[in-house]
Amino acid sequence: MSKKKNIALIYFLTVFLISIGIFYNTIAQKPLGKLKLSFIHTVNSKPLSLIDSVYKNDSNESYKISKLKYYLFDFKLNDQPIYSQHGKYLLVNADKKENEIEFEHINAGAYSTVSFKIGVDSIDNCSGAQSGALDPINDMFWTWNSGYVFLKLEGTSPNSNADLNRLEYHLGGYKGDNALSTKIDLRCIDEYGKSFLIRLDSNKETEVVVAFNLDNFWQRGTVSIKENSICVSPGKIAKKLGTCFSTLFSIKSISKP
Repeated sequence: MSKKKNIALIYFLTVFLISIGIFYNTIAQKPLGKLKLSFIHTVNSKPLSLIDSVYKNDSNESYKISKLKYYLFDFKLNDQPIYSQHGKYLLVNADKKENEIEFEHINAGAYSTVSFKIGVDSIDNCSGAQSGALDPINDMFWTWNSGYVFLKLEGTSPNSNADLNRLEYHLGGYKGDNALSTKIDLRCIDEYGKSFLIRLDSNKETEVVVAFNLDNFWQRGTVSIKENSICVSPGKIAKKLGTCFSTLFSIKSISKP
């Protein structure tokens, strides 16, 4: 190889390495923010209280709630995936004081939508009992039927046609027509129809509080406790009850970092 070719090659490699260094330095310096999603539960325009409070649905049926649990996964901002070091799934339990999940290393900026799915994806449903949020100890695994319960709602009602006035809704299903996992898209729009943004600043955490409104579970009177007091398997009734999933959540508030 001639001396001129050697010089040209060295020059090319030098420029290439400098370019790579500039690129990675730019990436490293890109401002990154943090996000916390917190979940609260409301019913009849007040915070949900388990066991001791009586509520009414749109069919004027009274009921008490003793348990409310559900899985969330596939979190996104503006349809771009965000990840948590705490794992893929968040198991929300209304009996807990706090239900939250934190995300880091998100590009700082303004976002107009936050989304997630309620349920468990088909792969994990087919993988048997697992650990973490999917551990059977969490009482969300169907031991008699492959897969997980996506949402569990239990309580009592004088309108129930089951023994002991029970309410039991164990909703799930991932096969064919019984698939129940639902994407929840939350646009940043307040009660007056005015849009706003979720702003993430560099090295600061923004908290978004998401409200789960149990009133919407009854779908404006189309779901009756008297007619459907028990649903503990995938199928037609579970699909009907699951159509409420997309209406259960709304953005309650956003903290300023």
